[in-house]
Amino acid sequence: KDFQVTPHVSIRECLFENIDKKDWSSAISIGRFVTLDHEQSLLRETLTHRGKAELNGQIGLVVELFHNTLRFCSGGVTAYESNLLAHGNKAEDIKYAAFHIFNGVASLEENEINRCASALTARSGPSKITGSAKLNLRSNLLQNSEIGLRVATSVSGALLQLEMAQDSLRNLGNGSILQ
Repeated sequence: KDFQVTPHVSIRECLFENIDKKDWSSAISIGRFVTLDHEQSLLRETLTHRGKAELNGQIGLVVELFHNTLRFCSGGVTAYESNLLAHGNKAEDIKYAAFHIFNGVASLEENEINRCASALTARSGPSKITGSAKLNLRSNLLQNSEIGLRVATSVSGALLQLEMAQDSLRNLGNGSILQ
């Protein structure tokens, strides 16, 4: 393949297991610590007339996760200011969140999440740029977890968009928390 200008990572059919030495350990950590300068320059170009960053899918780091298994970890996938595409993954027995998205774009399809503290958390909030998060969920199974879906903005002016279709939330302590 030709070299791509936008950083791109693809992880397929891998097993991430027993990654739990520290509470803040995640099976997969994605984001700003790798590409902050590039992401900021892209987002500055898309500033709206209000001075808020608008996400148009132009995030510096694109990560694809296909058919991976994550189990017995402190955290599953933690994505900061990135573009995450997750399809057909299984996450089970995750101590905290199976997927945690912060100020980024995420498309999650046909993932199975079972027995986690939180199946999916997403937050837009403070960073060196104005926070924005865009989530597209389709045909995911979130079950037997304390919290199924939690999305929130944590600062005035942060933008958050959520679209769900054909997702199943079953046997949860709390189904959805929208703040």
